Amino acid sequence: MANGMNDDEKIKGPRKFSAPRLTAKSMENAAVHYLGKFSASTKNLRRVLQNRVLRATRRGGEVPANIDAIIDEVVAKLAKLQLIDDSAFAAQRTSSLRRRGGSTRQIRGKLKLAGIDNEEIDKAVDAADAERGDGDGKGELRAALRLAERRRLGPYRPKDRAEYRQRDMAALARAGFSYDVARKVTDAADAETLLSDE
Repeated sequence: MANGMNDDEKIKGPRKFSAPRLTAKSMENAAVHYLGKFSASTKNLRRVLQNRVLRATRRGGEVPANIDAIIDEVVAKLAKLQLIDDSAFAAQRTSSLRRRGGSTRQIRGKLKLAGIDNEEIDKAVDAADAERGDGDGKGELRAALRLAERRRLGPYRPKDRAEYRQRDMAALARAGFSYDVARKVTDAADAETLLSDE
């Protein structure tokens, strides 16, 4: 016996997995299992369930004719039980992104992909800024400073700031910050001076 396999297992080849039976109960179980591991919006959960259907189809599994209705029912049931909540998802995701130095533009893009509407996004950004003490209208500037600190840009660059100025501004622009914010952060002597000048 080598590698923990006997001769019969070597001859048979790799084990084949059978296609899962897709029922309302199995789809609900899959959704609850996914939500136990990950936070998700309604649209994300729907996408996860649709991917499960695609995998089952590729493996030759039987897919009920009303699978779209089953997915809708599962999503509606979990929303009613408050296991999925787009507002809570938007708030949690926005808070996390802001903490890491995410721009409003970046946050808006990520939440749009998750199926969150503009009104919920605006509320989530305002709430995240207020939660972090950025309710004074400087949330975007503080987020840019957090990103600059994490990536050692602008005032956080230990030396050769002038040489890397354009590169630092480009990094902030790619992260979704406006030219004005990127310029202010890159050219700032330090974070405290920048925030007190605003």
